[in-house]
Amino acid sequence: MLDESPDISDAPLRLSHLIANTPIFHKRPNIRAVGDDDQAIYRFQGANLSNARQFIESYTDTKLIVLTRNYRSEQAILDTAGAVTQQIEHRLINEFESLDKNIVAHRTSQNGQVEHLQFPTQTEQYSQLAQKISNDRKKSIRSTVVLARKHESLENIAAELNAAGVPIRYERSSNILEHPVVQLVTD
Repeated sequence: MLDESPDISDAPLRLSHLIANTPIFHKRPNIRAVGDDDQAIYRFQGANLSNARQFIESYTDTKLIVLTRNYRSEQAILDTAGAVTQQIEHRLINEFESLDKNIVAHRTSQNGQVEHLQFPTQTEQYSQLAQKISNDRKKSIRSTVVLARKHESLENIAAELNAAGVPIRYERSSNILEHPVVQLVTD
């Protein structure tokens, strides 16, 4: 099983093909790949859409299954994400007519909204977001989630939220590579 296959870098991908292509399987290896080709746009740690293409070409009996029911998000979020991904030039859906990636929310709507906001500076962005969240709390909006690409951004918005008197819960996964002992070894 190759989980998050677009995120697999070249070495583990080659290793998986070597294991799968041993003569014992008589050209019918028991191998599966799971992943979202649209996430390959981030090219995280060598992620590449060609991984999915290579898998399909290497194993000609590949059955493509698209999961179209989403259990996490509301339809407004899925529609916005869908509009963004339609702008991606290289997608498997553009190469295989049989694929359909119209994702439908399993959850009923909680009247969620997606807004696209732009700010001239990061400082103004943090300040305005904190003010908006503070105003939303006054309108009885129970909770707001802030997602960011980097923890530094979350730390900055957390400072603004604290200054605005908004209670926060900030969760951060520990990165072992940032631990001081590891830093000593790598320096």
